[in-house]
Amino acid sequence: MLSLKRHFLIVSAVVLLIIGCAGQQVTPEIQAYDTRVMSQPTSFSLPTENSTEAWSRAHQFVATLSSFRMQTVTDYVIQTYMMESAWPKYGYSVTRTTSGDRTNFSVQCFCTNRFSGKNAEYNAHALAHYMVTGEVIDQRINR
Repeated sequence: MLSLKRHFLIVSAVVLLIIGCAGQQVTPEIQAYDTRVMSQPTSFSLPTENSTEAWSRAHQFVATLSSFRMQTVTDYVIQTYMMESAWPKYGYSVTRTTSGDRTNFSVQCFCTNRFSGKNAEYNAHALAHYMVTGEVIDQRINR
């Protein structure tokens, strides 16, 4: 009886592994998008005349793609709640400061699971990229 359970668990794990790997097919367009995303720094500056649009995009991204509700939304900070979770969930902190004719932004993404740090890093770059370009592929965002 024990070996039957063990056999079932092994077969189930192999099937899940195969399904998971099959689902990770990435098109050349997605690869190009990921390259653009990861090349966008998470701390950057824009001309002040573009800052309102970038800030609006940050608000929209965090409101719709974060795992957590927004805790703080001001003219200078957008931040989500962060709660304990056994599953990876992602929260954000975005800040902006104006210096002369430039506005500086800093984007961070936090994950409740310390083993998902690369996913949180990707999300931070994706948010920064969206703020600068307006380009986002929702399905690529880890939630």
